[in-house]
Amino acid sequence: MSSVGNIGGRYFVPTILRPQCAIIAIGKAHTFAKYREEEGDFVPAQAVNFSISADHRVLDGATVAHFATRMKSLIENPNLMLLNMN
Repeated sequence: MSSVGNIGGRYFVPTILRPQCAIIAIGKAHTFAKYREEEGDFVPAQAVNFSISADHRVLDGATVAHFATRMKSLIENPNLMLLNMN
């Protein structure tokens, strides 16, 4: 895993080095205005960008996409990390 969040970077694309088959890049969390249609107003929300570079000779793209979706759900709801998820 690689992070540029500690130096203020919001997004970057990681480079795979041997013997890695994948690497995740995590940017800095940032606040933005999120529109709520129900109330018709804006509220502050936080987001963080992450990207995954994978060697498709080793990993199937669908597997990487599933992992990214799972990682997104865990970042959005960290309490899920306490549950046993087989």
